[in-house]
Amino acid sequence: MNAAEPMVALAVERTFAADPEAVFDWITDGNNLMTARLVLRVRRTRDGEGYVWGKGARREVLAVGAWFREDIVECDRPYRYGYQIVQSFPPMRHLGGLITVTPVDGGGSRARWECSFDLPPTSGGSFVARLTKGMFASTFNQIFDAAKRQRG
Repeated sequence: MNAAEPMVALAVERTFAADPEAVFDWITDGNNLMTARLVLRVRRTRDGEGYVWGKGARREVLAVGAWFREDIVECDRPYRYGYQIVQSFPPMRHLGGLITVTPVDGGGSRARWECSFDLPPTSGGSFVARLTKGMFASTFNQIFDAAKRQRG
């Protein structure tokens, strides 16, 4: 691994019948993270600017086997939403997360969730990286599936 290549990088995409505003608002509402099986609790500890889950918001996510403190670093409703995991257990070096929502021809929207991070050498190496990537991808897919059920 070199400095330009994260140990874990993933992206999940989904097309929705709903407009970008409806999709963006549903996906960025931190409470909806709990639609994923591994997410046990989400707590907003600081409100964002102009939108409680917007830029400047801080949330803590408790999941099976993990805990994350995340800062929302970008919120350009309804198109871009960026976050940074600033503290976690087990520890990781989060390189950023970004959700983008774009309109599609004929109506509806396309959402993409990207995330990348490195794990410290003491965390178990490439096996743990593959396992973690799979867990993150599964969680993102479950959240998108729930959004699709709710917003089409």
